[in-house]
Amino acid sequence: MQKPIEIKRAVNFLWIAIAVGFLKPLINWQYFQQTIAQASLGFILTVIVLTLAIQIFLIYKISIGRNWARILFLILTLIGMVIFVPTVLAEVDLSLLSAVISVVQAGLQITALWIMFTSPGKLWFKPPQQPVAE
Repeated sequence: MQKPIEIKRAVNFLWIAIAVGFLKPLINWQYFQQTIAQASLGFILTVIVLTLAIQIFLIYKISIGRNWARILFLILTLIGMVIFVPTVLAEVDLSLLSAVISVVQAGLQITALWIMFTSPGKLWFKPPQQPVAE
């Protein structure tokens, strides 16, 4: 089955969400430096690299039609939404632009999930039907 344009669009939204995230440390460099002062740079870089690796892996698996990746991405997004509002409110105090970027990232991810869990996008994740032997 050919990958539907909806899934291509959803995957692109997820890639854009990652790319937009790289702007935040540049915008909030002072906050980033304060964070490094509170935790070691090695720890922060490890968390960032692991998070990116997991996201990239899941986006790739979603792109090739793995249903478990779509479900896991949904679960991780829902877990992230628990701390989303307090995080964005804290970001508003630091930088309105950073908070806007966070909202845009979340919007892109939620839109991608909507596309992946509604028709026709969700059909990409259905296993192919095996012919019944008679």
